[in-house]
Amino acid sequence: MSDGILQFWEAIRPFHRLWKSVNIRSILLESPDHWMNIATVITLGHAEINQLIPQYFLPHTRNLLAIEENKKMDEFKGVLDDIKRGEIHLGSKNVKLADVRKRNGKEEVIPYSPRFLGRSYPWMEGLSSFPRVLWLNGEASDSIQDMIGHDKLEDISDELRSLERPWDGIDELAKHYLGLDLNLRDRAVLRVMAPVPMRFGKKGILSKGNLRFSIEMADVVEMKEINVSTISYPETGFIDRRMVDIGEPTVNRMGSMNVVEIVGALENASYAKLFLSYSGTFVDSLELYSPAVEAEDPRFRSYEVFDKELGILQKQLLGEGSAQSEDFEKGVATLLHLLGLSVIRLTGPIEREIDILAAIPEEHAILAAECTLGNVKHKSGTVSTRANKVADAVSGYHVIPSVWTTLSGTEIPRTESEAAAKDKVALITSERIKELFENVKTGRIPENMSKYFSSLVPSSIF
Repeated sequence: MSDGILQFWEAIRPFHRLWKSVNIRSILLESPDHWMNIATVITLGHAEINQLIPQYFLPHTRNLLAIEENKKMDEFKGVLDDIKRGEIHLGSKNVKLADVRKRNGKEEVIPYSPRFLGRSYPWMEGLSSFPRVLWLNGEASDSIQDMIGHDKLEDISDELRSLERPWDGIDELAKHYLGLDLNLRDRAVLRVMAPVPMRFGKKGILSKGNLRFSIEMADVVEMKEINVSTISYPETGFIDRRMVDIGEPTVNRMGSMNVVEIVGALENASYAKLFLSYSGTFVDSLELYSPAVEAEDPRFRSYEVFDKELGILQKQLLGEGSAQSEDFEKGVATLLHLLGLSVIRLTGPIEREIDILAAIPEEHAILAAECTLGNVKHKSGTVSTRANKVADAVSGYHVIPSVWTTLSGTEIPRTESEAAAKDKVALITSERIKELFENVKTGRIPENMSKYFSSLVPSSIF
């Protein structure tokens, strides 16, 4: 193997059992004697792939082909050997991953010299959420434009634009099919991506010596190979370094990933940095602060300048502000802001059934909130209808309709709880508002806000 390929192979060795398949996507150019690579992306996957027959993404144009093929992981070593020789096999096609020169009437093939670039990687669809992606990069000597020729490139672009499902040239095809921002003045490229399918959850808690965090991982990840270590700074000032006893964690499901909830202890720690390792190799890190340090959050600190003890916010949330209804809405919006959500308060002519929209981008969720000082009658139906319209406008996001009220849970009529259950509307009563207010004051923010609010939809069984 070349040095770059060998370095890549050694880097992925600790994680080799995590990958079950090899996905190859290519955009190819036909020449008289062979197929030339324009852009190829090879991605290792943690799921088994049953479809191993090459799939054609485009109708076969006169000169261009977009093709995808899946291989089993035990074939990957052979794929790397082919890359070293300057070729790759896709179905019956032998594709050149090389500069091809004519010298003295003879064809000279100069393979790419792929470089191992460690964990530094470009943004690619579906990979950006993994903290550790090992990758290999190879390039041709000439730009795509020089390789194809200006006139031929224009012909290909015109043909792509003439398809029943058109593409605005090779660069647009590469962006949507391969996830590459490809400029035709760039060189033909090969990228081999090996995402390690595990990471820390985005949030954790360090409070009064108690440690709580989560690890998100694919099914193929073996818990026995996982280690979590910490560097913590207790209030005594002495640095503490230790392994975390994972014990018997709680495992939940989130999409295609398992979420492992882990509880531990770090006595008197005001700060801790956690390190996630697999088979003895570092994968991810997470920083946690105790509530006293967490209060340094700029959202909290900047608000505290105007409301030192949070007394104004507390009155607003109790419905005791000077302009009760409006102040209650302001209080809910402020509370959501301090909980870390991105908040828009709807006022004036655009306010209909929903007073507040609060986005949770990292969880692909939006909370739609209607605020009322007392009566919740007929609220759930109108909020649900409006929230559905928001959901239709924002693809890929889960919209959670909610009604916020100063009433306690025991004051909510059963008929309204049943209506909320039917419409899947969360009821945020005075008890829950108080709970969230205390979370803000102490820094104990719920780890998954969308899950928390969804859990407040009443049960359909009474």
